[in-house]
Amino acid sequence: MGEKNIVVIGASYAGLLQSHSILRHIVPKLSNKYRVILINSSPDFYFVIGAPRAIVDEKSAPDSRMFLPITDGFKEYPKESFQFIHGSVFDVDPVGRIVRYAGQGDSKQQITYHALVFASGSKAPCPLLTAQPSTENTRAALYSFRSFLPNARSIVIGGGGPCGVECAGELAEFFSGSLQPSSSSTSNAKIKITVVTNSNKLLPALSEEAATRAEYYLRRLGVDVLYGKTVRETTPPDAGQTLGALFAKEGEPKIKVHLSDGQVLEADIYIPAFQGKPTTAYVPPALLTASKHLNTNPETLRVDDAGPRVYAVGECSSAFKGGILTMVHMTQVVTTNLRRDLRAAEQGTEKPTAGVDRPFKPDLRPTQIVPIGSRHGVGQFFGWWLPSFVIWLIKSRDFFIGSAKGNFLLGGYVKKESVWRKEQ
Repeated sequence: MGEKNIVVIGASYAGLLQSHSILRHIVPKLSNKYRVILINSSPDFYFVIGAPRAIVDEKSAPDSRMFLPITDGFKEYPKESFQFIHGSVFDVDPVGRIVRYAGQGDSKQQITYHALVFASGSKAPCPLLTAQPSTENTRAALYSFRSFLPNARSIVIGGGGPCGVECAGELAEFFSGSLQPSSSSTSNAKIKITVVTNSNKLLPALSEEAATRAEYYLRRLGVDVLYGKTVRETTPPDAGQTLGALFAKEGEPKIKVHLSDGQVLEADIYIPAFQGKPTTAYVPPALLTASKHLNTNPETLRVDDAGPRVYAVGECSSAFKGGILTMVHMTQVVTTNLRRDLRAAEQGTEKPTAGVDRPFKPDLRPTQIVPIGSRHGVGQFFGWWLPSFVIWLIKSRDFFIGSAKGNFLLGGYVKKESVWRKEQ
């Protein structure tokens, strides 16, 4: 009997970690032979966490660390146990248990699955801050953006969450070099950088203290913050959202950013740093929530309406609560429960008859680490306040770029199995 296919759709953070976890902690422990098939629209893993640093500093964020060939991460496994497919999934058939995808040259192909993990993540509006199918296009866009940046005199950033704050800090430090005296006005800055947020504070998931401190650091870098306003539209409409409209080109009018209160901001660069939307256009509507996430069982992480042995992890899942630590926990839960499902199928039953499923219990205490430039930052870890020098030690120095290969591409976060004692 040939290998049974365990298909993982998406090779960003969740997809990489889940694939490694299955290969390490499921495949060697069961009787049948299984092949993990990882499908992704790009051949490379773009380390988006490091993107705020990469848009301003090629030396600190070189291509060799920002764009990592996916196949390089799976060389440790037998060839019969793993296959990578460079293709874009356009349809999933839960009845026939088939995944259809467009391969190279747009050739339409399909593959059957014994088990399926949705891990297709989300897509942010700004192409510099999200994975793209073409590595070369993203790389070229970064070069183009960095080349134009010194000529910019005004930048508007939409969104006051972690990504927006990090981008503002990096861009401001690029121009100012360091914090200015607290008495300095933002009007004295070398460039006008404005952050627009619909909230009444920055970093809504964190404490008031963190929000206040974040604004303090940004203002000392010359950044202005507008609260309680949303970006209604831009002129041109695709400003900041396509690779060809990242900035106002020479000889063209400045970008106009229209706010909800009627105010219009003009900018050489507009960065929409809003939360991404789930990448689930290929999924049957019956499997989605109103927000277009995979309708995921919040305890087992199964997609119950998709049939047996189907799961969703990461940002495409309705159970995701944000953060890398949550993603790692989801991976552990799926690994345990999928192994139970596969063992039951080997015994001829659809559902496990012994033991209990591992429940997904996310820790909802605030956990975010937000650099503001290369020397400062704010953050909380499971609710505990982290001083600026700790943020510098953990993330501000390199945005985790140096550990991207080991922790994600090579699956370091799931190298050791998290054992569930009640599995059998």
